[in-house]
Amino acid sequence: MPYSEPPHAVYARLMVSVDESRGYPLYIPEPDSRLPDDYDRTGPKIGDVGVVAEDGSFDVFFNICLPENHPIHHPHGVPSNFKQVILNHRDIREFPRIDTKGLVLATRSVSQRTLSSSLSGNAAVVTPAGTALSYEFSSSSSEGAILALPEGAGKADLANHFEFRQVALENAASWYHFACCHLGRTSINNDSLYLITGFHKTSSWSLASFSQAERNTAFSFSFTAGPVINGNVAAAYSWAQGVTNSVLPRSGPEQGYNQDSPNQTLFIRGYKIAIREGAFISLLGGRTRVSAALPRARFDQSRPFNSDRAVPGSSPGYLSCDRQHCTQGRQRGISRSLPHYANEALVGTPTQTEAIIPFPVMLCNIATDVDPYDGLDGLDVSLQRVPGVSSKAYHPADVINQFLLDHFPSADVAVTHDSQWCNIPSEVTHLYLPLRRPN
Repeated sequence: MPYSEPPHAVYARLMVSVDESRGYPLYIPEPDSRLPDDYDRTGPKIGDVGVVAEDGSFDVFFNICLPENHPIHHPHGVPSNFKQVILNHRDIREFPRIDTKGLVLATRSVSQRTLSSSLSGNAAVVTPAGTALSYEFSSSSSEGAILALPEGAGKADLANHFEFRQVALENAASWYHFACCHLGRTSINNDSLYLITGFHKTSSWSLASFSQAERNTAFSFSFTAGPVINGNVAAAYSWAQGVTNSVLPRSGPEQGYNQDSPNQTLFIRGYKIAIREGAFISLLGGRTRVSAALPRARFDQSRPFNSDRAVPGSSPGYLSCDRQHCTQGRQRGISRSLPHYANEALVGTPTQTEAIIPFPVMLCNIATDVDPYDGLDGLDVSLQRVPGVSSKAYHPADVINQFLLDHFPSADVAVTHDSQWCNIPSEVTHLYLPLRRPN
């Protein structure tokens, strides 16, 4: 079955190239309702460190500009060597009404028009039709993305980047260790961390993405934005589409609408932080010892895989391979290992403290004619990470960071700001960063 790219991935991949100066687009602009009240009121802040989650939201871990006792740092605390960065009022530049009411951002493949005039291109201001804003779109492309801002948007950006960049370079390893080992974010990659330096925010929005539409077949769809009454955005904003397309729209916020306090984060800008793969693995303790019998019932022994290459799972995993044990297997007459997935593996740290790694694990010494668990108890193994495919959010800066680490082998950390990739042709990032699962 062909891989179907999820809507949030389509939206991010396409919208990021509409206006590169805006930074990275979030498919879920709403703040996490479980965060402290001030985050619920304002959304992400400058100084936040976190990741773009698989669903297209921003997952906040901590903030380098807030004190250690701030509610955002409860109950897990802050990373080791945490030092608050103090900003003054001139360190941030803010423009609350930078985007006009009715602004539309869309990929070039999407044409736009109102009831009174025809507009095309990747940005337009839609004029009111009566008491509502009426948008009509058409496309003959197989994919596209649209963001409508009936109430406009504002932006804020850090002016003094020097200290942020230095703090990111000096603390990248401890931040990744904190995310993995204290917050339990075991599905992140070694290039996932984000330090926010700016954003675009609004009070309400509507977006849509489509892919795998019929080629060479034009289709149209429309969006109407009426006045928001009693905070009910869902009733005010509506989409209508034909039966021949696959447009997947979202409007928000679903709750917490406040026109005077925009907390919906449309785009984020900041430093994308990557550490070398080996350094990332070492954060989990390097070599470990299996401290208990592996749970047989949790292995699917009916799913053999090609042993000549690692097969990534739906989320990042680790390849467990012990050279001595694999050699013993060959001496027993095993000509080929048949890896199998596990839902979780019970292992110990170097101090033999039991810990659960809750992601798929492939054991390289499983064969049909040998007990796969024979001799594993107490075995010294090393973990090699097998990156996931679908869990990785697309970001152009990942290409630059990987290039830096590849070409400067003495460096363990690479930091790239969103402003640095905006001039790179999209063909380059698409060439070096796979966006779709192989068929």
